[in-house]
Amino acid sequence: MSRSQAEAWLLFIGEVFEKGKIKILEERKRYDMKRTILILGIIVIALGGCTLQKESNQMLENIVTQEVPNDIHTDLHTLPQEIQDIIYRDGTFFDVESQKQYTKKSYKVQNLENIMQETKWGKYLICDFDEDGEQELVVRLQNMEGYCLDTKVFDKQENMVYAYSFVYRGFLHVYEDGTIDSSSAADTFYYYKLKFNKEKCEETVIADSTWVEDEKVWYIEGKKVTEEEFYNFINKNYGINTEILWSSSSLESKLLQEEISKLPIRKKNEIVYNVDITEDGSADTITVDISKTESIWKQKAVISVKDSNGDKIWSDEMELSDTSCKLYYLCKKDEKYCLLRYITKYQEGDGSYTFEVFYPKEKEEKVIDSQKVQFQTYPIGKYEVNLPISDMYDFAEEVNDYFYNGILLLGVEDGEFKYTTDNIPVTYEEKYKKVVPEKIQKENLYLEGQLAIMREKILEESKEK
Repeated sequence: MSRSQAEAWLLFIGEVFEKGKIKILEERKRYDMKRTILILGIIVIALGGCTLQKESNQMLENIVTQEVPNDIHTDLHTLPQEIQDIIYRDGTFFDVESQKQYTKKSYKVQNLENIMQETKWGKYLICDFDEDGEQELVVRLQNMEGYCLDTKVFDKQENMVYAYSFVYRGFLHVYEDGTIDSSSAADTFYYYKLKFNKEKCEETVIADSTWVEDEKVWYIEGKKVTEEEFYNFINKNYGINTEILWSSSSLESKLLQEEISKLPIRKKNEIVYNVDITEDGSADTITVDISKTESIWKQKAVISVKDSNGDKIWSDEMELSDTSCKLYYLCKKDEKYCLLRYITKYQEGDGSYTFEVFYPKEKEEKVIDSQKVQFQTYPIGKYEVNLPISDMYDFAEEVNDYFYNGILLLGVEDGEFKYTTDNIPVTYEEKYKKVVPEKIQKENLYLEGQLAIMREKILEESKEK
């Protein structure tokens, strides 16, 4: 990492700190680990340090990955029936830590003050950890603010499901053979496998690194090795191509996606959704008219809403555009269906992104959430650039939550109409791909990192002028 890159990271973390949201960024760079850790260490010290506790300052999931439909590591229907019953039918599980039985709805997370909090079932993955031929489920359990307070592994044994608790850093990365990569401190690593035996969970250490007094030591299967041998072993056996990615959305979002994906009814040149979208308790009708999307004249599509009496109360006609993106999503907020309108405009370095969540009404829309971010990808003065990284990241997080919890009704992007058909959701995520050069996207997996590097390059350009 160059000095200028470090400055860009400091600028970014400075912005986040001002907003009271310190987010620790994971970046796995094997051979460059020492240098990266040194720079991150300097940043942490500059900010006054941080305490790695189970609840406080947990690392948020920064990578938004594209989930592959029916992938074995995210497809809930590949799990044993007893675990599926917990997810779909209020089945029970035995929590080893508390020695009590719970359902998904009844389980609550305990924070450091021993206060029980409502639980959100966050990102998850599926893997056969103990190689017994049956898949286990791992879920990040969060409080309502989104902080991960617990990581649970659900394993079926005989006719009972047992749940085992791990701290966040105990499950950083998981690999195809069931090996888990964890870390107990900023520069120590611990690779291990699990074996379940009812109320016991045994760990077998594969490789680890630790400090002995002032000396860093490395081990492979209990044998002391050199640093080079350690990283050669890790790179050979646990590369990115063998890593199991966490789901792109939370478990709760996945269940909602499954519910919503059953709604579309395809008719001739129309897609119909029957849901209560006006808050009156009766089913309304959302119609997506695609009859003129392939017209040789004026190509357009229309989305409209009729209330339970059959009266049209809202509509929008959409035409093709090469300079902007406009999407309508059906999503849920507070257990109620609503519409999301998402509009992005980016031309000649000026960007304006907005979203509104609303209930369609006869006279006006009832907006229940909205956000906007504006930026420029060119210098606006010497040593000055309007690329608010933390604002852009927060905006993307907010709108992506809606995307994950909804289904695309109708959209226009890259000069094409897009809509969901045949019960197959069309997925979308905001990662500013039109803004961030492809080369930067390939060099850094993290959105914050991409934006920080981009800002650095813009600042360098301003200095040269």
